[in-house]
Amino acid sequence: MRRYSHNLSHKRPRRNIKPFFIAFIFAAFLLLGAAVYGVAQLKITSIEVIDAQFIDPEAVKEIVKEESAKGLFKSNILLLQKKRIEEAVKKSFVVESLDFNRRWPGTLRLTVKELAPAAFWATSGQSYEPIEESEGEIRAVSGQIADLSKLFFIDKRGIILHEWQKPVIEEAEEETADWPLLDQPKLLADKIHQNLPLIVDTEGKEARAGIQVLADYGLSDIEKFNKNFTKERFAFEVKYFSFPSPLAPKELRAMTDKNFWIILNRDTDWDQIARNLSEAIAKKKITDLNKLSYIDLRLSDRMFFK
Repeated sequence: MRRYSHNLSHKRPRRNIKPFFIAFIFAAFLLLGAAVYGVAQLKITSIEVIDAQFIDPEAVKEIVKEESAKGLFKSNILLLQKKRIEEAVKKSFVVESLDFNRRWPGTLRLTVKELAPAAFWATSGQSYEPIEESEGEIRAVSGQIADLSKLFFIDKRGIILHEWQKPVIEEAEEETADWPLLDQPKLLADKIHQNLPLIVDTEGKEARAGIQVLADYGLSDIEKFNKNFTKERFAFEVKYFSFPSPLAPKELRAMTDKNFWIILNRDTDWDQIARNLSEAIAKKKITDLNKLSYIDLRLSDRMFFK
């Protein structure tokens, strides 16, 4: 019987893990930890808001600070939650877009692309009964106007952009607080806004950024009115406009600086109506504008006044 023997001395010895490999792994973990720690320390130290002409840059900064402080990496400039911040800003302001730029080590620069305001929207935030009659004075309008408390900017689509903030004039702070709300745009707004039309809400619609409060043809009607009823052509100017009731959706009213209403219907020929009114004033059919309550011009071939 044959016997076999194995010489264990001929087996290959196991290789020991090299010390330098252990050191490499250890160093890699150290570097990774240092990188994570370093990224976590990249905090936002300052915020700049660029190109904000109509909205309050300080309000935007506060929103960015609040939103960037949420999440795992709080206020981290490298791991910024851009989408969440942009959505939060757009809840308060209607803007077209926000561009984020980082300026190391800790400055976040936001470039705002705004939608230009097309009109002022004056509202009380209180709901009213629809105005039924469409001749003469608007029912309860005097009380509604007395209740007006807020001014908003709206764009050409009739969508609220944001609330207009009255500037603080230190030497006349108490005086400006007493100025009628409807006079403030002309008196206190900057030059670029002073010629924007003022529209009075007589329905008490909800007023917040992003809400459409005026039909898309509303500002087109106002532009059409201003084109035909110029201050060079007539001895009056418009103080504010009103679209008084859902019961009369085609009606536009304009309050003049002579304190009488002009009532129009958008389906009529305003060019012809303006010529008729100009002729009536020239021929003394209408004499003292200061004593009028309204001029009803809803029909192209006749007018009513009181």
